[in-house]
Amino acid sequence: MASSTPNRLSEYLPMLAFVAAWLLQIAYFMGYESRIFFTYGFEIISLILLAVGAYVTGYLACKILPLGKGVAEVSTVTLSDARAAKILMQVTIVMAACLISANILLPLARGMSLSSAREMALEGWETGSVVTRIVAIAVNVTISFSLMAIIDRIDIKGRFPLLLVLLFIALTIAAYSRAHLLMGLSIISTKWISQSKYRLSYIFFVFMLFSALFSILSVITSVGSADRGSGIEDILKSVEVYAFGGVAGFEFFYTTGFPQYASLLTVPRFMYFFLPGLGALPPSYFPFIDTVPPINVFSALYPPFHDFGHVGLAGFFLFYGFISALVALLFQRKANRYLCVLSGFLLYAALMSPFDDQFIRGLTILILMLTGAALYGLIRRMIRMGLE
Repeated sequence: MASSTPNRLSEYLPMLAFVAAWLLQIAYFMGYESRIFFTYGFEIISLILLAVGAYVTGYLACKILPLGKGVAEVSTVTLSDARAAKILMQVTIVMAACLISANILLPLARGMSLSSAREMALEGWETGSVVTRIVAIAVNVTISFSLMAIIDRIDIKGRFPLLLVLLFIALTIAAYSRAHLLMGLSIISTKWISQSKYRLSYIFFVFMLFSALFSILSVITSVGSADRGSGIEDILKSVEVYAFGGVAGFEFFYTTGFPQYASLLTVPRFMYFFLPGLGALPPSYFPFIDTVPPINVFSALYPPFHDFGHVGLAGFFLFYGFISALVALLFQRKANRYLCVLSGFLLYAALMSPFDDQFIRGLTILILMLTGAALYGLIRRMIRMGLE
């Protein structure tokens, strides 16, 4: 069975992604004269630099500390592991094929667009349809199983499982979930880069290509169907709005204080169901603000600054920088599926930080993926025990 040696670049992926994403934002606002958003002052640049500096400081502080030395090294894959993983992969392919047929092929055969099918699924969820909720659970489990199958395939074969990755992409389209797609690609890339045998310069080049592809996909999947039906100029304008509107939205809040909430935005939404004393639940989607053009994104700077000001902003990213470095270090020492999911999530949140706050808002999907990974691991152990 193939295996590969972890490389050191994987320890720095989240930090590289975070810094690169924000440097692109600064380059746009300071160097692109024909930009749509013009309101951009020194105060916002200083807040961006504060966040980036805090994140890098937290990241490097973790690297200096003697952490991870007591963690066991990566375990070898046995023949029983490989056979159990193959059986689960086959089951996952069947599950994915059923969901893709139900959510993509059948609507298209009936003459429906995927956007219409998505709206129907959302309406079913909001009205409490039992069938819709069962399908949603099945989709989340299948997505998690698909990711775990890809991780196992890389571990066992040492090759990039292109067909499984394409199946995963089709599955996330069937789930109508941009977040699952982008987070999943981040998890897959983290796993592949961590075990790649190529030179660091080549891996870094591949990572930069992935970052560009990730940004393009995140913007394209945000552009509405009406925008896609417009001309090239309108489409490019929409892309610019979605790519750089987050910082413009944050500056609008910094200047006007709107939108303002009494509740803590730095608390994950699902916690409000367990802790009623937190107050009113913050909205899933923020209201559109009076910018030109109107936007409703505020970047990852918004929640900590909204709640705690400059100190909160620095503390929030100092904490996430430290946690990101710690998880990346542990993942390199012991590359199990849970650390892989966590590392991929932190890479995803870093890349998304100029657009939206996935450090907090993405925790719900992270918990779903970790739960699916635990179920996958339990079933795999049961199959392996039956084979031994």
